[in-house]
Amino acid sequence: MPDGDRFHMVNGANWFDRTVSADAAGVILTSLVINRQLWLYHDSGDAGLTQLYRMRDAQLWRHIEFHPECN
Repeated sequence: MPDGDRFHMVNGANWFDRTVSADAAGVILTSLVINRQLWLYHDSGDAGLTQLYRMRDAQLWRHIEFHPECN
């Protein structure tokens, strides 16, 4: 786990370029991983794991929408 309380994150695919808290950085990276896995299982036809990752994505977004850095 990296040391620090703020991290500069850049994602050229969606023009994201911000310095965020360690908590927000973890949430952002977790969201990216969940999204990647969701599409991987969707594209491979695995309905069970697709549904699981859809549920996890929805759960994380319920947390994100109330995060103090969400705007």
